[in-house]
Amino acid sequence: MTFLFKPPLVLLLPLACTIFGAIMPVMEFVPFSSSLIGVAVTLIAFSMLTRDGLFALLALVPVGVVIWAVSSVLMSI
Repeated sequence: MTFLFKPPLVLLLPLACTIFGAIMPVMEFVPFSSSLIGVAVTLIAFSMLTRDGLFALLALVPVGVVIWAVSSVLMSI
């Protein structure tokens, strides 16, 4: 899955890390959601170091869990 590290997709992973870092303080309202985003950023960083697309795709799992958790909390309000 090295196609994730060729232009234009090569800019997607650093942009995702920047966005996740910016929204982490806001996500502290939902317990442990920022920790899951931290796991996603760690997996993205590891995938960028090793140029392995599998870890980049695995980073989407915690992001999906966080999106589900935040949306379910916001829907219950």
